[in-house]
Amino acid sequence: MCQWGVRGRRETCGAGARGAHRARPRRQEANVRYHEGSGLPGDAMAVKLLYPALNWLIVEQLTLPDVFTPTERERLVTAAVERMVAAG
Repeated sequence: MCQWGVRGRRETCGAGARGAHRARPRRQEANVRYHEGSGLPGDAMAVKLLYPALNWLIVEQLTLPDVFTPTERERLVTAAVERMVAAG
């Protein structure tokens, strides 16, 4: 899918852009299969929930670096993993 460019003009999307968009779900599915096959705790939903949770934390760190201290970030990641794995 093409998106609008910075100046309001439609950007052209080549095969590379479309291919990258389709590759994301396959990569995530591969991570879920690996997780389940390795015997690690947690189910497929826990693995998928970690993506948006940890991506949000990365964006938060990049855009508002002083919101959480390094210790708070570590505790947030630990709590997210523990809760998601315990729920699965």
